[in-house]
Amino acid sequence: MNKKPPSLSSIEDLRRRVREVLPEYGDVLVNLMDSLAAGPRIVAASEVALSPLCVFALSTLYTAIRTASGTARSGSRQAREITRLLKRIRRVRLAWLDAWLDRLGVPATDLGEWRVRVLDATNFPRPKSPTLERGYVHGVDGMRPGHALSVLAERVADGSWTLPLEIEVVPVGQAPAAFGATQLAGFIAQHGWDPEDILAIDAGYTNAPTLKPMVATGANLLGRLSGRRVLFEPPPPYSGRGRPPIRGRKIQLWDGRTLPKTASCDEQVQVGDGRRFCITAWDDVRMRQWPERALTLYRVIEYRANGTRRFKKPLWLIYVGTAAAPLPAQARAIYGARFSIEHAFRFLKGELGLVSAQFNGPGASDRVRLWVEMVATSMWELFAMREQARPAPERRSAPEAKAPQAQPVPAAPEATQPSPQPTPTPHVTPGAVRKQVLAIFLRLGIERPTPLSRGKSPGRATGTRFLPRKRHWIFRKRKPMRAA
Repeated sequence: MNKKPPSLSSIEDLRRRVREVLPEYGDVLVNLMDSLAAGPRIVAASEVALSPLCVFALSTLYTAIRTASGTARSGSRQAREITRLLKRIRRVRLAWLDAWLDRLGVPATDLGEWRVRVLDATNFPRPKSPTLERGYVHGVDGMRPGHALSVLAERVADGSWTLPLEIEVVPVGQAPAAFGATQLAGFIAQHGWDPEDILAIDAGYTNAPTLKPMVATGANLLGRLSGRRVLFEPPPPYSGRGRPPIRGRKIQLWDGRTLPKTASCDEQVQVGDGRRFCITAWDDVRMRQWPERALTLYRVIEYRANGTRRFKKPLWLIYVGTAAAPLPAQARAIYGARFSIEHAFRFLKGELGLVSAQFNGPGASDRVRLWVEMVATSMWELFAMREQARPAPERRSAPEAKAPQAQPVPAAPEATQPSPQPTPTPHVTPGAVRKQVLAIFLRLGIERPTPLSRGKSPGRATGTRFLPRKRHWIFRKRKPMRAA
C-alpha cells in the first residue's frame, strides 16, 4: 500500500481541520477557500465565481457568509457567534502548524533559536460605503476612507511566507498600535508565548504607552526607533541631597556626540553579495516615559561592497522582553525578517482578494471579519502545498540562451578533484504555488463538489418596504484642545 508523502497529507489534514470547525454551509466555505487559492486574481468578491473550482452560485456564497458570520441573528448573540467561530478557525490552524511545521518550514539559520512573529497594520479601503462607520486610514496612496486591519503573523519560511495568525478589524476611532497591544494580549492569554518567540514591530509601536502592556504579557519585542527619538542613560548614584535622579544623561540618536562612550559589542557582519553591516549594541538605555525599565539599543550601519554607506542614516533598533537580548547579528536578521509581512500584504491584497469584500448593510463588519479570515486560511493552504509545487524556471537572456556550451576540459590524472557542493534548495514563492494549485488538487484526487438543488426561494412578502440606511460622517481624528 502506497503511503502519501507528508506534504500531501498535510494539505488534507489542514482542509479536514478547517471543515470540522465550520458550521452549516461548511462545504461552501471550504470551496470558497479553495477557489481563492486557485485564482484568478479578483477585485470584487463576486469574481470568485470565475475560479474553475467554484461550483456554488453567488447567492449561495453570500448566504453562507451571512449565516456563518451570525448576521441572521441580532444583538450580542451575533457578536459572540462570529468571535467563537474565528477563534475555532485560528486554533485549528495553529494546531496544524505545530504538527507540520518541522516537516514543511525552512527556518532561517541567521536567526538562531528565535521564532519571529510580526505585528503590523494595513488599510482596508471603503471609499463608497457611506452607510458604514469609517475613518481615514493611512495606505500607500495616502489617507483614504476605510478601516484598518491589525495583523499578527508568523514567519514560517524564507521569502514572503508569513502566515496570518489573526486578522482583526480595528474599531473606528482607535489607534492601530493601541488595538494591536490589546490583540497581542488576547492572543497570549489564549495560546501562550514561548521564550524563543520574538515579536518584530515597526516604529509606530515602540512608544512607552504601547510597549508597557505588551511587555506585561511576557512577550519579547524588537522594534525600530525613529532617528529623532531621545533616550537616556541609567540614573547616576544618589548623591544624598535632593530628589534621587530617575534618568541619566540624554541620548539624542541624531547626534553621535551624545551616544554612550562604551558599547557592549561592535560586530561586523558580511553577507554574500559583499555588503557589510556594522552593528553596535548598548545594554542599558531608558525611555523618558519608562525610566525604570532597562532596554537594549542597537545601531545598524550598512556598507556596500565598495565600502560606501548604503543609507545616510543608521537603523536604530530596541529590544525589551523577559528573555536575554538577541546578539547584534541576530537583531539585524530578526528585524529584516519583519519586511516579509509587507510582501504578504501585497500578495493577500493583490492576488487573494483580502480587501475585495465590500459588504454593506447590517452586520457588514462581521461578514468582513469572516471574509478576511477565509482569505488568510487560503494563504495557509498555499503554504501546505509549497512542498508539492515546482519552482519557477530561471529566466535567461537571449544571448545566453543561444551561446554554445563550452566543453569541459579533462583534468590531469594527478589533479585532486574538488568535493561536490550541495545543491541549494529552490525557492518557491506563493505566486508560484498558486499557479499549480489545480495540478496539486488533481494529484490529491480532490474533485469539485456537486452542489444539490434546494428549490426556488419564496422571495419577499408582498408589500415589503425597506427604510433607507443611515448615513455616517467619516471619522477624522482631531488634535486635543489645549486648556486655556
